[in-house]
Amino acid sequence: MERLATKDLAAVLRLIQLGKVAVSDKTALPSAGTVKAIATVLQGGNFYDDEQRQATKQGRGSLENIGGIKSFAWTALLQVGGFAELSNKKLVLTKAGQKALQNPSAKILQTL
Repeated sequence: MERLATKDLAAVLRLIQLGKVAVSDKTALPSAGTVKAIATVLQGGNFYDDEQRQATKQGRGSLENIGGIKSFAWTALLQVGGFAELSNKKLVLTKAGQKALQNPSAKILQTL
């Protein structure tokens, strides 16, 4: 997963830079649209995508609310790591986040 993570990190940072990562101003959690948008740029996709959720939903109702795990996690990791912050219901890159786009992703992952 580490090879995919370096590519995913750069892709999510670019999405944030483009202003395409919306989060709740109260909870800082990503919107459903954001989770889907991030999933489209992830190299290996999400661990648990919509198709898997639909198949599981028929057998076990308690799992129907599971969403995009990797998409969700990237928004949390980048906020907690200080690379992104909330501004007007969207994530924006901090100075550290802007620098992260210039540095090797492996170093940023090590920091996270």
